[in-house]
Amino acid sequence: MKNLLLFAFVSVLLVGGCGSEKEIDYGYEDTFGVWADAESEMVRTGRFSLLFEKKEQQLAAELTAFSHTPDSVYYTTRGGAIFDNRTQTVFFSARDFLTGDSLLVDYDSLNLIALDAVACRLEKKDGRLFLKAGDRVVEEYDPVADRLFISDADGTRRTLTRGEKLAMSEPYDLPAATVDNVGECLQRWQLGTLVENRSGDLVTGITVNTNRHTYIFYFNDNILYCRAARIRHDNHGSLFAQNIRMMYNNREFTAKMHDNNLAESAAELNIIDSLFDPKICIFADTGIYWSVKNIEPDLITLNGCGQDYFIERPGRDDAERLEWFEYAGY
Repeated sequence: MKNLLLFAFVSVLLVGGCGSEKEIDYGYEDTFGVWADAESEMVRTGRFSLLFEKKEQQLAAELTAFSHTPDSVYYTTRGGAIFDNRTQTVFFSARDFLTGDSLLVDYDSLNLIALDAVACRLEKKDGRLFLKAGDRVVEEYDPVADRLFISDADGTRRTLTRGEKLAMSEPYDLPAATVDNVGECLQRWQLGTLVENRSGDLVTGITVNTNRHTYIFYFNDNILYCRAARIRHDNHGSLFAQNIRMMYNNREFTAKMHDNNLAESAAELNIIDSLFDPKICIFADTGIYWSVKNIEPDLITLNGCGQDYFIERPGRDDAERLEWFEYAGY
């Protein structure tokens, strides 16, 4: 049953050990960023990956934490969700997103999701970077073509195209907001991997905001929400365009991915300033317009469709910011 997942990393966990001793010319950090094909999308940072995949009527998401050295990668799967549109059924299992220590949820009656760990090694050959599980290639990165190939245990092989590069950064001071730089602040202040939700000492929600995309894997007692979207900001507000949505609560079951996810994920967002209105949010063909309602040096307020969104300027010692990314204007 586990082959139904089409999870590249879960498949690695099921197979086991990895090995190689060859010198590496290309580092694993070269694979950080946003990747997609027509039926999948992945964001990979220095500590996490969030992978979405579609197969027939199922849509799945997996959150993986990892550490790496120049010649090895160690994975632990923190959460997995499968939404089945045929039966309106959700399979879900998760550990603490940050530590991986505690099993928090296990709604996986068919045993489809593996929350395991594996240590792998990297190999360089013919100018490419390989991640191997035994003799099987799980990942192959071609730095010349800038393509990432991932495979799972049933032989399915995906060719992923990079949609955005991502560079890690040390914490840095962020600018205060003014009427002239509010768009830049909306992008900079939210950039990074953030704790989205805590339940006591447990982390049950993580957001990854790149310069062009925003991702979330989040749950509490009432909701399970996984999504991928594009986002762009200017001095009038933010344009948000969701291309993958997995939502389950007592009012909604949604499992949608754009018909050609690669094209949608890679497409540039173009803002039409005339659609911003600080009194309401606007649903347009290209996305949702969240307009600036108020600007303070450390706080920007957006009209967020039924509730205000409060965007705060974080400090360099913000404990809820797990990773910092380099800023690239967009």
